[in-house]
Amino acid sequence: MITTAELHRVAEEEGLRFDQSEKDYIILWLLSGLAHSGMATHEWIFKGGTCLRHCYYEGYRFSEDIDFSCKPGGNNLDASLRLLKKAAGKIQSVSGIRLTIKEPLTIPGDFQIEIPIEYSRGGSETCFSIGFIFRVIPIEPDLYCLRLDIASPERLLLIS
Repeated sequence: MITTAELHRVAEEEGLRFDQSEKDYIILWLLSGLAHSGMATHEWIFKGGTCLRHCYYEGYRFSEDIDFSCKPGGNNLDASLRLLKKAAGKIQSVSGIRLTIKEPLTIPGDFQIEIPIEYSRGGSETCFSIGFIFRVIPIEPDLYCLRLDIASPERLLLIS
C-alpha cells in the first residue's frame, strides 16, 4: 500500500485530482485481486477506458469504472459476485483496503449488469464507488452481425 503523500505526488504528475489518483489506485488493486482470484476461468474480456489506460496507452484518459464483456458461460451473476467478494477479501488481507461489494444493478432488456463496489479509508463513510460493469455478449447472431455495403460510383435519381 502506498502513502497518501505518494498518491498526491502521482496525481500531480499525471494531472489528476487526488480523488482520481486514489480511485485509479484502488481500481488497480481490484484488477490485481481479480487476477489472483481465478478471473481467467470466468470468460471475461477486459475492455473500456481502464483497459486502454493500463494495458495499451499510458496516460490515456482516466476512467471511472471497469468494463468487461462476457463470453457465453461467463455471465453467471452469482459466480461473478463470489469472485468479486473473494478478490475483495484477498485485497483486504494483503493491503488493508476494504471494498464492499453491493447489490447488482440491472436494466430490463439490457445486456449490461453493474455491480457497485464501495471503498472507504477505514471509517464508516464511503469515499467513492467503482462501477464494475459487465456486458453479456448476446447469443442471437443477428444482434452482433454487421453488414457493410460499399457501392462503386452509380447514378442516383433525385426526385423533387
